[in-house]
Amino acid sequence: MDTIRTNRSRTRQSLMAGKPLAFRMSRRTTPPLRGLGAPVLLLIVLLAATALLPFVLSQPAKAAQFSLTLYVNALGWSFTSGGEARPGPILLAVQGDQVDVTMTSEDLLPHGFFIDYNGNGVADSGDFVSPQTSGTIQFSIPADTLGTYTYGDQVVTLNTGTWVTRVNSPPQASFHAPTAATSWTGGKTHDISFDVTDPDGDPVQVSVSYSFGGGASQAIKSFAAGPTNPQIVPWTPSGFSSTDTVIRVVVQDSRGASQPFDSPAFTVDSAVPAILSYSPAAGASQVDRNSLIQVNWSEPMNKATTAAAFGVKGAGGPWVAGTTTWSTDATQLTFRPGGSLAVGTQYEVHVNATSSDASDPGNAIGHDSIWTFSTGTLTDRTPPQIRSLSANPSAQIANGFVNVTADVDDTGGIATVTAAIQGPGVNQNLSMTHASGARWYLNRAYSAVGHYNITLWATDMSGNVASNETGIDIVPNGAGGIPAPQSVTVSLNDGLVDVTWSPVAWPNLAGYYVYRGNRSTPPFERLTSIPLSASAPTQYRDTTAKTGQTYYYTVTAVNTTGGESGYGPIYSVTIPPYQTPPLFDPVPWAVAGVTLGVILGALYGMVWRRRPT
Repeated sequence: MDTIRTNRSRTRQSLMAGKPLAFRMSRRTTPPLRGLGAPVLLLIVLLAATALLPFVLSQPAKAAQFSLTLYVNALGWSFTSGGEARPGPILLAVQGDQVDVTMTSEDLLPHGFFIDYNGNGVADSGDFVSPQTSGTIQFSIPADTLGTYTYGDQVVTLNTGTWVTRVNSPPQASFHAPTAATSWTGGKTHDISFDVTDPDGDPVQVSVSYSFGGGASQAIKSFAAGPTNPQIVPWTPSGFSSTDTVIRVVVQDSRGASQPFDSPAFTVDSAVPAILSYSPAAGASQVDRNSLIQVNWSEPMNKATTAAAFGVKGAGGPWVAGTTTWSTDATQLTFRPGGSLAVGTQYEVHVNATSSDASDPGNAIGHDSIWTFSTGTLTDRTPPQIRSLSANPSAQIANGFVNVTADVDDTGGIATVTAAIQGPGVNQNLSMTHASGARWYLNRAYSAVGHYNITLWATDMSGNVASNETGIDIVPNGAGGIPAPQSVTVSLNDGLVDVTWSPVAWPNLAGYYVYRGNRSTPPFERLTSIPLSASAPTQYRDTTAKTGQTYYYTVTAVNTTGGESGYGPIYSVTIPPYQTPPLFDPVPWAVAGVTLGVILGALYGMVWRRRPT
């Protein structure tokens, strides 16, 4: 037995002899895997690449390398020869930059540059310290320490200045056009106008796109921002009409910092307007001689071009003189003849092809429209009857809605019903909407506190007018002593915003209003048209929030008579446009670690089964 062991030992020593140390194996050493090495190595590489992919995608902003020339003598520092002074010029760098400095001593004496990171006034450990020179020297400064520090001369201690290392600030953009009031005609070229600035003076790359109806963004143009503002991008929208078109400008500096900016939602109108109805009707006979002539359009019209394209004349006779008025929304044109029309006469109403809608420069109808009617002998002198007029509620909080309703009738038909509103900062004449039968209404909010007079004017089809008056009072938010919710919280749930609040205990509590705004101070937009019931859960989900925006939410309590509390706590939330995995997110590291552990365990098992016996 001893002989056999000795021979085996000698045999093993002879096999190991002459082999490099890296290939010598003890009894516990794992033998190489023949046939498994390449596939296993490929699998490990693929898994490692997958685990590291999030880190590749989340690289920090790129650093820049730039040159700086400094001149120094016993009098100080300067960017130009002969301009040395104390303190020296402010030196600015962005964190991560590599600053290549060329320093020249102009008095032929030794000088050396240093940044006093520890603030003790001398160049020592922990500071950046350059070599000294009495001529010209070059060195590089890594701008890796954020903050404002003093730089100095290692030899002349009075030679100092300010060094600033700051975080790279992303570029900014601000729109000139379009605005919220913009309505651009489809198929026509328009100028998108905006300013681009970068706080660090870096070159900026710009990408411009558009979207509408909540759809995907579509590219318009990408370019390097020019040296002067505004930046102008010609754009011809076509093939769609939308009231919520948005232009997005994404600006990115040369270091990789970027952010998007959205224009206000605006209108693109590619639709040709149409005449929906008119009065008197085509072919109508025995029309009252005092009748008004009305045209109702499918959309708001350009008042100037459409009025100029409208006319009334007797068959074969001259054009009828008169005045043209418009409804508040510019969809109804009303022509009032200067006097009574002639007895038993046929009249022609002309609307020419140049009539155009209110977009810029406007969609024209593109064809002439002509219809006729004939007058009788009667002239209506009886005004319409206003049977009722009310405002509900008659007392409302600021920014609350008041619904004004009226019942108006006339045997010859009603042409228009308007409400003249006069109050704090308001003097408007607004068209009321026809509901059905004799009922007309106007529902709107009032922002300023105070009393408002509302005068209703009803005009029949013969131009006869009747009026009546009512009034409302707008009171400060929180009138009535109703307490506001004590707490409001906001959370994100798959891009939707959940608002919750503490309940309010108060007699005759009707419920709650939820508000949203773009800043932390009023005014806020009310998201709930009616109070959320006091008996329901105190929560609300906002499904209209847009990505990339910051919103401020608050809640008020409302009683059964319409009184409303003040605003509860205001809570903000930002809807992220996307999320980039952070560099030290533990999740991918954990996944990678577990995966590699499983692989290594499997390899160890295969090796153990194949070990020498």
